[in-house]
Amino acid sequence: MPTDYDGVAELGWIAGSGMFISILFTLTLLPALLSFKPYQAKLITKNKSSSLISNLTTLPYKYSKQILLLSLVVLIVFITQIHKVSFDINTLNLQDPENESVQTYRDLLQDSDSSPWSNVLLKLTRDEVLATVDEIKKLDLVDDVIWFEDLLPTEQEDKLFIIDEMNLFMGDLSIDKNKNISHENKINAIKKLNSQIESYNDAELQEEINKLHSNLDNLLAKNNLNEIIHLETQLLFNLDGRIDSLNTALNAEAVELEDIPDEVKQRWISPKYYKIDILPKENLNDNAAMTRFVKQLQAYDNTVIGSPVISIEAGDAVITAFKSAFIYALIAITILLLFLIKQKTDAIIILATILIGSVFTFG
Repeated sequence: MPTDYDGVAELGWIAGSGMFISILFTLTLLPALLSFKPYQAKLITKNKSSSLISNLTTLPYKYSKQILLLSLVVLIVFITQIHKVSFDINTLNLQDPENESVQTYRDLLQDSDSSPWSNVLLKLTRDEVLATVDEIKKLDLVDDVIWFEDLLPTEQEDKLFIIDEMNLFMGDLSIDKNKNISHENKINAIKKLNSQIESYNDAELQEEINKLHSNLDNLLAKNNLNEIIHLETQLLFNLDGRIDSLNTALNAEAVELEDIPDEVKQRWISPKYYKIDILPKENLNDNAAMTRFVKQLQAYDNTVIGSPVISIEAGDAVITAFKSAFIYALIAITILLLFLIKQKTDAIIILATILIGSVFTFG
């Protein structure tokens, strides 16, 4: 109960309360139930089943030395393996690894540009941010550092010059929405595409090319107006919007910090703080990599926060709480045994058994 982790403290409440409830019923209800039917000695007749049970129950006495020797060998083997036991801090490993969303999340973590797990620092002034960004970028486990002003595109003059040239070359793009294409012209267009596919050779795409060629042959064979219109809608339904977007892009202008929408700005700058986002260089699917990333940043600034920090700190809190709980329990058991048992050597044997059982469990 005295641990910092609520889960373990509540486990103490539950287990402790259960023990008091158990002793209450052991001393009250159980004797009352037994008094309803007084004990009557029964004559035990030997049969095959009782003989087998008798043999099994006497095995530990007949082969005590062999059992102790075997237990000692197993104990030594397990002791050599205990150092491999580790606490998994990655909460993602609690999810089904076959789940598509989990697989996608792991793929994102592998790429530092798309990693959803990053660490965050808050600074009071722009000058502090600029100094901090330069220093953090020098850390070997950091891939990139992003803050509000990084949202502005770089080399705007050169890019705008290229866009102006493209705009001049392409002109105003538009679609004649009123133009009606006949069914015959559509069929001819499909035939032309099909013939061009026949002359196209690419070993890597051959399977897809054959599939497309087969589908076009089926479409021409059916010559179904509704199917052709349905295909046309699937392919070209968004074309108007795409052309409009392209026209808008070809008329791009320079962007200043004041042009960034407030809803975006508020994610990076609050009335008090500037946010700095720190992206990892290594794949944080690896717990060791996550630990290295967090420890390096905490060594630089212990106010750093983020999903990796929370995972590490929460894991440490759980481990510390369980260690404390085990130590408290062992101390309490030891004191009780020494107080209740007259033969102190028996208390030592019981404690040794508990420790051996722990070694077997972890081993």
